[in-house]
Amino acid sequence: MNTKISFSSVRAFGRLHGSFVAGATCLALSFAAAPEVSASLVPNGDFEQAGGDGSWPSGWARPKAGEVSWETEEGNRFVRLRATEPKQSLMLHKVIPLPADAKAVSVSVRARVANLVTGEQAWFDARIMTDFKNTAGAKIKGAKPLVFRKDSDWVERTVSFLVPEGATVLEVMPALTQVVSGTFDFDDLTVEVVDPATVPAGK
Repeated sequence: MNTKISFSSVRAFGRLHGSFVAGATCLALSFAAAPEVSASLVPNGDFEQAGGDGSWPSGWARPKAGEVSWETEEGNRFVRLRATEPKQSLMLHKVIPLPADAKAVSVSVRARVANLVTGEQAWFDARIMTDFKNTAGAKIKGAKPLVFRKDSDWVERTVSFLVPEGATVLEVMPALTQVVSGTFDFDDLTVEVVDPATVPAGK
């Protein structure tokens, strides 16, 4: 058996090995640099999981007054707010802790509005209200609502905004606010951390 190995063969193997290592390194770096997909920070935001006695979605406090129900339609679960008298306000409330490194968030919902007659003020409508707060519970400006002022079938809406300095939680509040009448159905409520570069200037 010939055991002689030429210098040119060694050099060729070295080039091949170097190329392989460089390629593997670049591939590893590309995976490391790939942005992570942000999961929703809202537990049970699709309202599918039952809690307690099974009459209300898990993780959500049930309002003590007003016509608020957990509905099923074609196998899908969602929450319904229905104003039964003028100037009535109905609301759910959820406090979402924010990751310490969150610089921007995106709030999304799928919603349907019927028989809506808005109230006297511009904000007397159906909406997903949002508020930033710090560790002391004080509000910090910067959050934006998702607003619905006309009847519609199921639609998806999203709003993104920067997280202000000092904000530790985002309060999310689906609501009918002092409307004359209306039914507000909502589902698939999410809050996700996003790249601040994706938020339009001035938002």
